[in-house]
Amino acid sequence: MRSNSLPDPQPAVGSNLASMLTRIGQKMIIVPADETELMARYGIIKVPAYRYHYRDWRYSTLNDALAQAQRDEAARSK
Repeated sequence: MRSNSLPDPQPAVGSNLASMLTRIGQKMIIVPADETELMARYGIIKVPAYRYHYRDWRYSTLNDALAQAQRDEAARSK
């Protein structure tokens, strides 16, 4: 039995979607050569994502990076 309640995606009959996707554990691996076709099929777009670096850490939001920097500054001033 699967550990989560989500069903496996079922490709349409006659589709080559099953050959494009491989499940390893619960992670779906997409063959890079098939990425464009799959994105077009499902209307998915890829956009660049900014990362904020502070010391050895990376943050996806500026607020998170600032919060850590401010915590560090407060700890140094004690």
